[in-house]
Amino acid sequence: TTDFVDQSGGAPSIRAGDGDSVLWNTYVTGTQTVVDDPDIGARSPLFGDDMPGGLLVPIGNHGVFVLVASPATIDDETRQLVETLVATTEAAFDRLESEANVRERDAELEAQNSRLRRQIQITNIIREIDRSLIGADSRGEIERTVPERLLEADNVSFAWIGALDASGTTLEPRTWAGSEPEYLDALSLDVEGDSGEPALQTIRSETPMLVENVVEGLKREPWRRSALDAGFQSVISVPLSFEEYGYGVLSVYATEPDAFTDLERTVFAELGEGIASAINAAKTQEALHAETLVELSLALEADDDILSRIASKTGARVVYEGLGTHSGSETVLFFETSGVPSADVTAALETLVSVTEYRLISESDDSCFFEATVSGDVIASRLVRHGASPRTIQATSAGLDVTVDVPTTTDVREFVEMLEDHYTSVDLTARRHVQRTTHTRQELVTSLFDELTDRQLEVLRTAYLAGFFEWPRESTGEEIAELLEVTQPTVNRHLRIGQQRLLEQLFGDTTLSLTEEQ
Repeated sequence: TTDFVDQSGGAPSIRAGDGDSVLWNTYVTGTQTVVDDPDIGARSPLFGDDMPGGLLVPIGNHGVFVLVASPATIDDETRQLVETLVATTEAAFDRLESEANVRERDAELEAQNSRLRRQIQITNIIREIDRSLIGADSRGEIERTVPERLLEADNVSFAWIGALDASGTTLEPRTWAGSEPEYLDALSLDVEGDSGEPALQTIRSETPMLVENVVEGLKREPWRRSALDAGFQSVISVPLSFEEYGYGVLSVYATEPDAFTDLERTVFAELGEGIASAINAAKTQEALHAETLVELSLALEADDDILSRIASKTGARVVYEGLGTHSGSETVLFFETSGVPSADVTAALETLVSVTEYRLISESDDSCFFEATVSGDVIASRLVRHGASPRTIQATSAGLDVTVDVPTTTDVREFVEMLEDHYTSVDLTARRHVQRTTHTRQELVTSLFDELTDRQLEVLRTAYLAGFFEWPRESTGEEIAELLEVTQPTVNRHLRIGQQRLLEQLFGDTTLSLTEEQ
């Protein structure tokens, strides 16, 4: 009260935890205290010569009610009045605290619901983007689609995709969408510089980068000032990587802080992988249909590759012939050996732990044709996954010589670096543009296969490579079934239906034309 302040010479300040404070002891113990001993009063900052005593009653966890009066005046009636007043005050404080807690919980719940709605929205958009990438015709189409679709999210204001330039020293914007493209003009995108812009950090580290609040560290990093000027409050950047092959980086900017969490980091990282996979598939299709290609000749030291290991163990010349069906953990490989007896090759295959099964399909005076099931990857499947079409793969004790076709849009430097990540050494010995005269034939094959299911095509290809159609047969229907892990009747059915559909494609229209001419 005002009288209390006047008597104490101003609002007293009591240090929390003061062992001599009657006020503190009352608060800690939660019990009433009557100050009627002059010695106790002298040790307390609340009391003195002018205030000889009083009554202290705790108000729950909210504080202490203090009545300063002569001890003789504190009777039972006074105590009851004080206790009633304190109980009423404590109830009021509890109600206020409860209401504050409810408001705080409501605000927190609303914030959680808002984050959840944003997460659901961005996740749904990303899933739709993933579906739209299937069957995309070109890298350009993919890169244009993604930033535009991401802007459908309520708090996303800008998105862009960048890739390294030919020198590998600058991150070049390829496509972007949003209201502040000038932001990119304000940036230094020198990869070898010291800028901490998330896209640059991602391209350097090949890992996702998340900035929850752009304002933090504003004075230390100039890019944050540019982002804030553009209205960006949070950023996420993810690499566009397919296995070891990088296609750049995707960066997304939001107008609110904490718009991206660890959940978004995971979802966007998956989107980055999906974009890279779609780009790789588009480039592979481009290679299949292109008339002008880039032919690369490569010399590799690939001691761990199955062809090189066979060559080094036997001294044979080993030539890749084709791939059969394969799972994520196993690859079926067809190859030809020459220069050594088949017994030497089978002895070498027996010692290779990565070879789970093998079979000698045919043998002549100077060569042998083998099929092997290999755990893990082989160089041929890796080349195909990265958009290359193997022309020749030949292994000798001196090393591995590879000739592949790649699309003219392929970044050859990145392609070679991808191989260097897996093999001891990779030398690009020749590079030239070529015209493949088989383009028309490829179109014919593609049109023929359009009528086949993936399974029918798989059975036909495996049967052909395994010598099922040779005379005499080099593989039986039962052996093909074992290779594909299906029953023999299933193989027979797929072979018959597949051959029937191919013949219908070849002869159906021809028969009609002949009839019309007659």
